[in-house]
Amino acid sequence: MPDIGTKSVNGSYGSDHESRPIGLLYANDALQVLLKQTEYEKLLLHDYVMGVGYR
Repeated sequence: MPDIGTKSVNGSYGSDHESRPIGLLYANDALQVLLKQTEYEKLLLHDYVMGVGYR
């Protein structure tokens, strides 16, 4: 997993193990991905409890 390097107001610069920049990560983009994953897991749990099982 890459280390997070220098931070700015709008985002964070990701860096690899040799401290080279590999991209820019915005907090709102990261949160959107986490929310989508949570919603998917919620749907899986709902389906499992309702007897549908895993997709």
